[in-house]
Amino acid sequence: MIKTINSIDEKIIRNNLINLKNLVFEVTEKSNLNCKYCGLSDHLYEKYDVRKSRDLLFEKAVLMIDYLVNLWKDNYVSDINSPLVISFYGGSH
Repeated sequence: MIKTINSIDEKIIRNNLINLKNLVFEVTEKSNLNCKYCGLSDHLYEKYDVRKSRDLLFEKAVLMIDYLVNLWKDNYVSDINSPLVISFYGGSH
């Protein structure tokens, strides 16, 4: 049975961030999304956001990681021992 959520509130978002297993940074929007393996290409995904050729500022990535580290410190759960995977994607042609 699949459970559906009718609305997303702050508690749901906070709980998901506390239990985050994978953090993915899109380092640039300069890609044309034409690679066959790209999950955002029209080969695999038909409605993606408009590319604006922006780059992720290092300071924004650090801000997100600092926020998460502080959230995890405040909500430490000792019986959960799974690693966090941090990934990066994006590029240009």
